[in-house]
This record gives sequence, structure tokens and C-alpha cells, in this order.
Amino acid sequence: MDYTVEKEWINGPSTHPDIEIQLYQDGMAYLDPITLVGGELE
Repeated sequence: MDYTVEKEWINGPSTHPDIEIQLYQDGMAYLDPITLVGGELE
């Protein structure tokens, strides 16, 4: 399966922090979360 996630930084710092993405299914965490490091896109 492939999922696309888009994060838009508005007035944020020029150095982006790490963000964690978690999918949910029926209100429960689905699969393991992934971390995008320093504003990476994939």
C-alpha cells in the first residue's frame, strides 16, 4: 500500500523539526508510525 501525506509549513522555522506520521483505522493506530526528519519529503 502507498499513502501520500502532505505537510505545509506556514510561517515556520527555516530549519524544520522532525515530524511523526501515524495512520489510524477505526480510531486505532494502524501500522508503525514513521518519522520525517528535518522536513524531508519522503
